This record gives sequence, structure tokens and C-alpha cells, in this order.
Amino acid sequence: MTRIERAAIRHDGHVYTAAQFGRHGDVIRSMAAMGLGAGDMYNQGFVTSDGDFVDRFEALKIAQAAGQIREKTGSPNQLFSEDLW
Repeated sequence: MTRIERAAIRHDGHVYTAAQFGRHGDVIRSMAAMGLGAGDMYNQGFVTSDGDFVDRFEALKIAQAAGQIREKTGSPNQLFSEDLW
């Protein structure tokens, strides 16, 4: 079964991830340290156990099916790392 593994941001064709249990803010800080601007940092999502980048909407469906939701905190239609860890 596919699961959500890491918070991620897709930027200029590359996917940047946080360490396991990291948040999107961790990814943003890491990208900033590499000199990457905030231009497309709003393309936030997650990487699955299959290695695919999925947006917050698709990630919610995957996490629900896998029973990963610890506590739903944000938008009811999107997944946030706080929902998982």
C-alpha cells in the first residue's frame, strides 16, 4: 500500500524533501540555504513510498487510505505534515 513518506516542494522541475518527519518549513529553509528563491515554493506536497511527488489534495487521499492521519489540523481537503507527525 502506498504511504506518505516526506514533506516536499517541487521547484523548477526538481523535488526537494525534508528529512523524515520534517515539515515544509524545513524544506523551505534548506532551499533558501542553497540560494533558491521563493518563486515556486507554493508547489508544496509530499513524496510517497513509491517515490512520486503528489500535491496536498492527492496526499490526503493516500494518507487516509493508509490510515496515517494522526489528527486533522488544517484544511479538510488538503494534507499538512502536522496531520501526520
